[in-house]
Amino acid sequence: MKLISVHPLILLPQKLQGPFTYFSRENIPDHSLVEVSFNKKNTLAIVETMWPLASNKSEIKKYTYSLKRIHKIISSNLPFHPSLFSIATKISKYSLEPAGSILKSFIASVLLKEPTKYLFGPLPHPHFHQRQHETILGTLEERVAQYKTIVREAFAKKRSVVIFVPTIQLAEYVHQRFSVFSKSEILVHGSTSKKNLFAGINLIRNSNTARLIIGTPIALGHLRGDEGIIIIEDADNRHYIRHERPRIYTTAAIRMFAQEIQAKLISGKYIPSLEDLKNNIHLNYLSPRHKKGIENRIIDLSQKDFTPLSEPLETLLESEPPRRFIIFLSRKGLYSFVICRDCGWLVACPTCKKPLVLHAASKRYYACHNCNKSSTVDVACQNCSGWNLQGYGFGTERIYTEIKKTMPSRPIWLYDDESAATRTKQQMIKKEFLSSRDGILIGSELIIEDPELTADQVLIAHIDNLFSIPDYRMNERILTLLAKLEERSKESPLLIQTKFPKHPLFKYFLEDHSKRFLEQELEERKTEELPPYTALIVISFTAKNKKEADKQTLYIRKSLESLVLSVDTLPTLTQGIKTSIILTIEKNVWLRESDELKKIFFKNMDRWDIAVDPDTIV
Repeated sequence: MKLISVHPLILLPQKLQGPFTYFSRENIPDHSLVEVSFNKKNTLAIVETMWPLASNKSEIKKYTYSLKRIHKIISSNLPFHPSLFSIATKISKYSLEPAGSILKSFIASVLLKEPTKYLFGPLPHPHFHQRQHETILGTLEERVAQYKTIVREAFAKKRSVVIFVPTIQLAEYVHQRFSVFSKSEILVHGSTSKKNLFAGINLIRNSNTARLIIGTPIALGHLRGDEGIIIIEDADNRHYIRHERPRIYTTAAIRMFAQEIQAKLISGKYIPSLEDLKNNIHLNYLSPRHKKGIENRIIDLSQKDFTPLSEPLETLLESEPPRRFIIFLSRKGLYSFVICRDCGWLVACPTCKKPLVLHAASKRYYACHNCNKSSTVDVACQNCSGWNLQGYGFGTERIYTEIKKTMPSRPIWLYDDESAATRTKQQMIKKEFLSSRDGILIGSELIIEDPELTADQVLIAHIDNLFSIPDYRMNERILTLLAKLEERSKESPLLIQTKFPKHPLFKYFLEDHSKRFLEQELEERKTEELPPYTALIVISFTAKNKKEADKQTLYIRKSLESLVLSVDTLPTLTQGIKTSIILTIEKNVWLRESDELKKIFFKNMDRWDIAVDPDTIV
């Protein structure tokens, strides 16, 4: 009898790390595909290793559960490239997410329902030996034009190319731009129909000609392994980061796969990242970033009252000849947050403790943009039970309401994921706006997700909202946002409203010297021991009361402070009992010398939520 350790291909909570032990009377090779019973359901799993029962009898007696038998051996081969399993286990060790969950996030569900239909045979021999990495910098339009040149050159050498994109919308946009390659392009994303998905896998796995594959990260599970060039478009886009379990950077897996198959790796971006600068990645500038003859402009609000419609904005909207305007705000709703004026308590979500945002549809309501829960406005202060609640800040709905009141005859649309929640509604608004002469589109990040949304002029209203967010990555994100919105302003300069016109970020952006600003940012990160020089680990937990929270915090400090560079309690916007602790650790130490630290994490995973290098620490 043999013992078999496996990783189930299902989404698991962090505390169920795996691998899980089963038994079998048959020999099962490593990395085989099997079916096991897990949580009373049959599921596919990958075999990690096998060993004789006789060598572990004493250890088995310590188990608090009865061993189950391997239900079925599916195949000694896998329905995806075998290197993905080792990639998933490496990412698991870094991110502390279950390896099976990581692997499943790159495999289409329909493929796992018919796993024997596309099993991998002998692996193609990697023969390109192109491990170099370069970053292409320019507008989306410029980058796509460059990709076309890259694809033509690759096809001439009979090499396949993969273009990864962060969203389905961008995948379809890039796919349309490559219509000249209609006989060779394959589109793969989460909404691809079963018929088209299997047709695409057939072409990828069985075609003897060079292929162009365009897709979201889920396409990684369908690649053959002989692709010559892998492109990660908009490589620093936050949609590459999974915010649900398993919480990982999908670009890390793509980069590791490119290295595994010895493919050339290209990242497409608007501005270089700090990782590019730190690692001396070759930067290929396609052109000067700013449009020739058009100088972007700062609208100084430092001497003006903080109102939704400042005088410059009103004047711009009424200028002749009529123009289409996009007005971008970083926050949705009427007010960004609501505070009790009697006691200073922040009106927060009872579930996740994030600030509630006031919205107005047919009636007013509070919405949490973190956990997507909503509630009525007939609530009193949770702290003093008072009703003296006041909204602060500007959101998309407040600007929309003010402009609609001032210019009732002007066509105006609200475009965020509250007012344009469905793809159908988004397409309808986009069509109406683009066909108008003087339409005004007001929205948040949903605007920059659609590359076809452009206007004669773009205004970023009250950008200072972003500077108020205590996130160490915020400067990079603001620079990328400015570059993306500049591309959308086709005829006129980008306009930026701010009360801090002398902020160095604006100076470097206007002078087209973003790299210099980022180099200074990198030096500050090094001094402050922040990524990319370190790894950040956030531990969150919920206690019954403040005394228990303090006790848990003290335990974390005493247990971990000798193993990391620093232990800090994160400030919270509410006075609740959900607590977050941030650990800073040298990246190499976390990768190679953190066994003792990880033992403590694994021991406490039933009561701690642990996020390694989270997208944001707020």
